[in-house]
Amino acid sequence: MPDRDEIERAIDAVFAATELQGAGLRQRRALKLLDQGVWEGTVTPFHQARAEQRINSFIRTLWDAATRERLANPRE
Repeated sequence: MPDRDEIERAIDAVFAATELQGAGLRQRRALKLLDQGVWEGTVTPFHQARAEQRINSFIRTLWDAATRERLANPRE
């Protein structure tokens, strides 16, 4: 049963990632804990929705940076 502090640490870990793959793995853990927290009543659905929006926005930013890097330096 995750407490709110554990969930917040998982969310913060997503934002600490500097590359897309690491952030994606951390995103999955954070979203899983958020779902579990809502189910157990530790987190409100509103908090879950806001956290998911923040996480997904950050992942999109990393995805955009990775795409730009691939376009600037295509592999041959």
